Amino acid sequence: MKRRNALQNIAAAGLLAVPASAAWKDTFAEQFRKDILGHWANEREYSLAIFDAMPAAKLAYRPGPEVRTFGEQSVHFARAQAAYFSRLNVPGVEAPKALEESEADPAAVRRYIVATYDFIRASLEKMSEQEFLRRDVPLGQNRPLHTTVDMFLRAILHTAHHRGQMVVYLRLNGIVPPTWRFAAQGG
Repeated sequence: MKRRNALQNIAAAGLLAVPASAAWKDTFAEQFRKDILGHWANEREYSLAIFDAMPAAKLAYRPGPEVRTFGEQSVHFARAQAAYFSRLNVPGVEAPKALEESEADPAAVRRYIVATYDFIRASLEKMSEQEFLRRDVPLGQNRPLHTTVDMFLRAILHTAHHRGQMVVYLRLNGIVPPTWRFAAQGG
């Protein structure tokens, strides 16, 4: 027992020995990133609850010919959020392979949604202070440069937009959507 405790103490000391260069100097930016991570976890759970509320047989439901199906909306928001964060090129984090919007397999679509949320979480967790405070993120040719926070806001707002459409799809099918939650990140 003493040996196990000693090993745990050694391991904990190793984890706490963070090089000074890795410590964030901007405490506001560090706390903001932590808050974003908390909100991102909440968004992940809510998006999955919305996706899971639609029966698998209704993944191809579309309210009209000019709009995406429920499944296409799901893949679209997930692809977009991964595309925004892939612009950051965080070392050691690789974006999941894109899924086609026409993918009809509910399990594959759900796995892809999870993978994109996990990709962004890993990107946020691994990025340095300098990467978090970037102001030179390209988002295509002949477009102004963006910040890392812009990329997060684009990902979360774009997802919320399409998730809102998915809520309507649920209601049109007589399904009461999951209740939106916004967990406070303060102390």
